[in-house]
Amino acid sequence: MMTPYKEIKDYQTCLFEKFSSSQDEERFERYQHSIGVMKKAIELIDLYHLPVDKNKAMIAGILHDYAKLLTKSEFEDIVLRHALPLSVLDSSPKVWHALLGRWVVEDELDIHDEEILSAIEFHTTGKKQMTPLQEVIFLSDYIEDQRQGKMYEKVRNIAMKDYKKAIAIMLEDTITYVRSRNLPLHPYTLEAYEDYKKYKKEVHGKLEEVLETIDRNLVENIMVYDVRNFSSLCDYVIVTTALSETQMFAAIHYLSEDFILRGIEKGHGWSLVDLGDIVVHLFLKEDRELYGLDRLYINIPKVSIQK
Repeated sequence: MMTPYKEIKDYQTCLFEKFSSSQDEERFERYQHSIGVMKKAIELIDLYHLPVDKNKAMIAGILHDYAKLLTKSEFEDIVLRHALPLSVLDSSPKVWHALLGRWVVEDELDIHDEEILSAIEFHTTGKKQMTPLQEVIFLSDYIEDQRQGKMYEKVRNIAMKDYKKAIAIMLEDTITYVRSRNLPLHPYTLEAYEDYKKYKKEVHGKLEEVLETIDRNLVENIMVYDVRNFSSLCDYVIVTTALSETQMFAAIHYLSEDFILRGIEKGHGWSLVDLGDIVVHLFLKEDRELYGLDRLYINIPKVSIQK
């Protein structure tokens, strides 16, 4: 029988007490970081409407660094007590708190949920084919709002438009950083990058794919506006006319099959498909004239479409 979860505030208290018992000078900053990861995880789940249990995300977020301040001898004891491969200690000590942290959380807090434990386990290295919860905790650990620096800001901004691409950029940056300092790189991280690098393609390449997806005798009069210098919400806006309501819904269907959607809105004679860095407006002919969105973008640079 699964042990009932405590209230989130109780886990916060557990973490605070755990860190307070350490002499680490940054223990209180580390506690605030964990609170930030929890909040950022919920922000991402809401932004992308991800199929993730928010309670599990909050627990994994607040406890992801629970083992951060353990000593080497304590990690060695965990490996022996759970009969784990000794090779886990051959990896960089910087990842021990993640790879072995799941066992500490399970032992001390009586949490046995595999989704939560695996999100804690892989929050530093990442892994190929991460679950949505693993992705959210992995990314949130990097982009929570207290992290300062150009790379953190870059990935944070990308995450608000395309979280899969943000993970790819984050992995690439991690690999570059570790290699530049001749530090050991965990194979999970390399495997994760090989899996996620397909999401790193430039927005312009993605734009071409979006246009190809909707241009299947479904729409006409496609206009593409480059709003990168005018909006922080997306990079490109596509305005197009669906040949019929049926073809409008078909275009939405194809987009949902080929891309990760941040959201869809529908009204009488129009639909909006939010792909994060690209927003697609689909209108019926008379409704496009009625709403006059093209007039709103009259001074925005247009992207030439090659047929």
